Amino acid sequence: MNHGQLDSSAQTDLWRAYRRAFDEFAATARQLQALHDQLNPSRVEVEAVEFALEKARIAYSGKRDAVAWQLLSESLEQPELAKAASRAACCCA
Repeated sequence: MNHGQLDSSAQTDLWRAYRRAFDEFAATARQLQALHDQLNPSRVEVEAVEFALEKARIAYSGKRDAVAWQLLSESLEQPELAKAASRAACCCA
């Protein structure tokens, strides 16, 4: 295993953390939507849930980026994929 690749247990943990972060983000978004669906939602409660939603979004983004980096590092270890990525980078520059 090289420095950029995780063992399967660590990969599983990474994916689980990603899924938990997404679930938390989605649940908080539903909570905020439910508040907005009320006739007169408490402004304090809405602001608290908006803050929680932003925290959940940041956590989710971090986990998503970690998974993306892991997938990218694995794909670049395969010579044919590394060549394709290099060609794509040249064409897009």
